[in-house]
Formats: sequence, C-alpha cells, structure tokens
Amino acid sequence: MAAEARQGAMPASGQEVGALLRGKDWSATPLGPREDWPPGLRAIIELILASPLPMLVLWGPELVQLYNDGYAAILGAGHPFAFGQPFRTHRPETWPSMAPVCAAVLRGEARSVEAQKRVILRRGIPEEAWFDLTFSPLRDEAGSVAGILLTAVEATARVRAQAEASLRETEAAFCAVFDQSPVPMHETDCATGLLVRVNAAFCQLVGRCAEDLLGHPVSEATHPEDREANLAAFRRMARGEQASYEAEKRYLRPDGTVRWARFSSALVRDASGRPLRTVAVAQDITERKEAEAALRESEARFRAMADDAPVMVWVTDPTGTSTFLGRSWYEFTGQTPETGLGFGWLDAIHPEDREEVDRTFLAANARHEAFRLEYRLRRSDGEYRWAMDAAVPRFGEGGEFLGYIGSVIDITERKAAEERQALLTREVNHRAKNALAVVQAAVRLTRAPDVPSYVRAVEGRVGALARAHTLLAQDRWAGADLRALLEGELAPFRGAGQRVSLEGPRVAVPASVAQPLGMAAHELATNAVKHGALSVPGGYVSVTWRLSGGPEGVLRLRWVETGGPPVRRPPAHRGFGSRVLEATLRGQLGGSVSLAWEEKGLVCEMEVPLSRAPGPDLAAEG
Repeated sequence: MAAEARQGAMPASGQEVGALLRGKDWSATPLGPREDWPPGLRAIIELILASPLPMLVLWGPELVQLYNDGYAAILGAGHPFAFGQPFRTHRPETWPSMAPVCAAVLRGEARSVEAQKRVILRRGIPEEAWFDLTFSPLRDEAGSVAGILLTAVEATARVRAQAEASLRETEAAFCAVFDQSPVPMHETDCATGLLVRVNAAFCQLVGRCAEDLLGHPVSEATHPEDREANLAAFRRMARGEQASYEAEKRYLRPDGTVRWARFSSALVRDASGRPLRTVAVAQDITERKEAEAALRESEARFRAMADDAPVMVWVTDPTGTSTFLGRSWYEFTGQTPETGLGFGWLDAIHPEDREEVDRTFLAANARHEAFRLEYRLRRSDGEYRWAMDAAVPRFGEGGEFLGYIGSVIDITERKAAEERQALLTREVNHRAKNALAVVQAAVRLTRAPDVPSYVRAVEGRVGALARAHTLLAQDRWAGADLRALLEGELAPFRGAGQRVSLEGPRVAVPASVAQPLGMAAHELATNAVKHGALSVPGGYVSVTWRLSGGPEGVLRLRWVETGGPPVRRPPAHRGFGSRVLEATLRGQLGGSVSLAWEEKGLVCEMEVPLSRAPGPDLAAEG
C-alpha cells in the first residue's frame, strides 16, 4: 500500500495507450521511474488520457513524447515506437521546422499552427487529414516551463470545404477566361471523346456554332487527312499514357475552306489521378502557312530558273557563306553541293586569282556593295576558262543585309576576241606608222623637173602602196597572191597590147613581204615606162618567178626588159627607184637584188626569203 501511495495511482482510462503507459519500464527513459514523476506531469497525463481530442505531451529537456489514443491514430505506423521517445529522435525530419515553435513555447509563449496535413488510418485505410495544432507551455511545481502540451483539433472538413470553394472559384474563373479568351479553346471528355466546352474563338476558327460542336467529336471539324493522327494522340491521353500533345493540323469549314492551326492539348485528371478531360488551345497559323507555301513556290521557281539559266547563279547569306549554287555551276566545275557550298567554290578558281577574288569579295561583303570580278575558273575537264562574276546585295524589308545574289558567265571567247582586237589594233597602228613612213620617204625622196611630174610620181608610189594594202585587206592581212600583187602593180603600165607577161607558180606572199615587193614592182615598172622597154612601142617586159624550199622558202623573181632603147651604160646616178629596191628587198626583207644593164634592156634578179626577220623601214633610207 505504501508503494502505491508513493507512485500515485495512474488512471485506468486511455485504453490502449493507458495500458501501454502502465506496462512500460520508464526507468530506462529520460523521465526515470514512474513513481518519481512530478505530480504536475501525472495530472496532465491523466487529463490527456481522458480527453477525446488528440493530445501530445513533450516533457523535460529531451521533450519525451507522451500522448493519448487520439494522437496515436495520427501517428499511424509511428505508434507505439514514438511513445516515451524524445521528439527529436523520433521525428528528425520535422525537427528543423518544429524547433523554433518548441523554443518559443519553452519560453512560456503559446503557439498555434493551422491545417497541418497528416495521413492517418481510418478503419484501417490511409487517409489524408488536416489538424489545427495548439502548443501550450506546461509548468512544474516551481512554476518553470517543463514541457509542452500539443492539442490537435481535426480541420479536415473545413480544409476540404475551403478547397472545394476554391476549386469552384477557380473553375468559375477558368470558365470565364475560357469563354472570353481570344485564343481558340475546347475541352473534350476522356470517357466519351466528345466536346464538352468550346469558346467563341474556336467556333470562329472552325466556322461552326457551339450547338453544332458540343456533343460531337472534334474530329468532325478536322480535315480528313489529319484526323487519324489527332485521334491516336487523344486516345493515348485518354488512357493516361500521354500528358500533353502538340501538333499542327487543318480544320475543314462547312464552306470548304481550310484553316491551319497549331494546337497544344493538356490532360486534366481528377483527384484520384484518373484522366478526366483534355483542354486544347489553338493558334490560327493559316496566314503563316500560306506565306510558307508561297515562299516554297517562289524558291522552287527561283531554283528552276537558276538551274535552267544560261549563267551560273549563286546566293550567299550575310556572312558570305554560299547557300545556293545553280545546277550549271556544278555541271561546269564538276563540284557537288558538299564541295561547293560554304566557301568551297573558291577551290575551283585558279590559284593565282584566288587571293584577289577572296579579298575583293570579303571587302564588298563588309560594305554591302555590288561588285564585279573576272578570274579563271576550272572546268570539269581541268581546263581553266575566263569567267565574269557579278553580284548585287540583297536587303530585307527592314533594310537588313541578307547576302548576295550573283551570276558567273564564261567569257573566254570574249577575252580571246579582246586580245585579238588589241593585237589587231597594235598591228594596224604599226602598219599605219610604216605606211606613213613609206609615204613620207616617197615624198621626201621624189625628184621631178616640175610640179606636175612631182605629183604624178608621188601619186604613183602612194598608189602602189595602196593597191598592196587593198589586196592584203581583202584577205584580212593573211597574205597576198603573188600574181595578183604583180598584176595590180603592173596593170597601169601593160596597155592594150599586153606588153607585160607574168609566169610562175602560185605563191602566197606574207603580209610583211607583200607591200615592200609591190613597191619594188612599181618602181621597176615606172623606170621601164620612163627609160626602158615600155618607153617605146615595141618594148616588152617578162616577169618570171619560182619558189624553192617550200611555202616559207626563198622566192626568186626575174624581171627582164627587151625591145627598148639600147642601153649604152648603167645610169651615172642612183635614183629613188634604185634606193627603193635596195631598201625594200635588202633592207626590209633581208633578201638580195641585182641590176644588170644589158644592151637589150634591164635585167633585175631578186631573192626574197618569205620567212624573213623584220628589218629597218624604208623611212630610214635617204
């Protein structure tokens, strides 16, 4: 009896926890033997065991846990291990958040926490529940705070009611946003696959009223070619296999027009996680699609035009990187898109031209200026051809630089023609200078007793030069036929009696030989008319020639006069004609000439190498 009085009679209430309290060996806990507990602790234990509210006592420096049956239900699987254990040891994961609360209560301040969520067992089934917690200080006989009393009042009904109210408000707000949104939206029931909500923007997009859409699958408004993919995605979401889906699809309006839309669909689940409905948001992209189609068509037309163009077309981006090369470029150079695009096209340019082309192109690209280049481009057979490359900058609607579009054309024939033209110009200049020099010498060296005789002599010599020039021009200065040359020079002197005979093979005289030889024939004929065989009625001139050593060998020409005045002796003075013969045949042509003044008449023998080296001009003589 004395022992029972010393330890105090503990209440028999509390059922499970009361029995646990009485049967536990407390000597091994921080609280020590039960008979040593202070009266205040025993009183609070009696109170909580009798209370229908879940209550927890945290006592002593270690905050040892003592609770009733109601709190044991909150602990769930943590009971009965938690009973008699320090709070920090039993719930280390919650201690960081509970420590400030406990510290304040131990200082004598009450605290409360609303709607703390717990998972409890109700009829053996785990269930979410919410509790309002009150923390009150417990004092010992000396008035010091020795523990904490936690009282839990279930607030599950209130929390759920608030959640439902909030959900209704959210739903109402969502419906308001849904209905008034300028973005097309619709909801589909996962169980039936039918539309349960559409807004005005969606009705406008598909060209149907809400009455025609609700209760029907959205596939009825979808283009037939896009229906299967759209239905397959919806079925996956309705089974919970996919949480969202994005795609572009077409809607077919009742009037037959088509609208493109990009839509995003999200799955909505109920509280248990079961798929409830899908909410889709659409964006009308018809104009963008039409613009893209127009751009593709434009690009296709450009590529067709560029591929069929007689020039090599190319395009670059703002960095100078080649993004397009026409088919004719690949056919000409033998490159492929893999080797030509980017900056690979430079590899087809002659190494000696590449650095200049690269420098000029990059400089123009930096300034966004048009440019034109000429360079040698390697053809697929390895031959380098001259090409002209011209390009203009491209700019966007906002003035931004987009790159270049250019074309390359083979100008090899033009370059060759320019070179021929330049050569011809130089040749014409050279020949004109020579002709003028000859005329100048003829004028300077001609002697005559009177002005009319002087004029006739000069005109005759200039005429000889002109006739040879005309004959050469007729064959584009490729040369002259010797017979035609001699006939032209002797025609004015032959007369009706054909007192001049020409005999010899066909010989093509080079242009460089024709004019000097024509001048020589003119001087011989002029001398024959004045002093020789053609100065009397019975006189006769025979001209013969032969060629040895092939077409570019030595021409041997013989001039023989007969029937003229007897020749007593050679002329005492060398006249202009003799000087011309010497200057042209020996000086210009590198040949030789001999004059024999026989009694019957003059015999002149000439040798002219047809492959002569240029000699001094007639103008140097005198």
